[in-house]
Amino acid sequence: MKKRIICLILCLFVASLVLVSCGKKESPEAAAKWAALSAGVPEMMKALQSRVDILSQATKLPASISKEAFDGVKAGLAGAKEEWTKAEDSYKAGKVAEAVVAGTAAKDKLVAGMEALGMTVPAGMK
Repeated sequence: MKKRIICLILCLFVASLVLVSCGKKESPEAAAKWAALSAGVPEMMKALQSRVDILSQATKLPASISKEAFDGVKAGLAGAKEEWTKAEDSYKAGKVAEAVVAGTAAKDKLVAGMEALGMTVPAGMK
């Protein structure tokens, strides 16, 4: 009886280790999404920041961009930077799925900002 109990406990322990190790593996899809995000998001962020800087120094915004829309773009850019920092931190911690979620949120904010300013969004980032 004691041997069966010990064997059962040992089996449960091994099974829990297997589950934990399987849970830490990230899917190939998440890794591929992260690769695409990490290649595109920083470049989009630089481009949008450059455009925001140029428009901030201008004496007058283009007629197609309202002050409210421009303020929204600046707020979205700040939010995208925060999300991207979270994404990079998650990736460095080995949490690729979390990195993809935060990176996608950053990308979406950048896409919205670029479209609001009439910029061309890179292919594959929409």
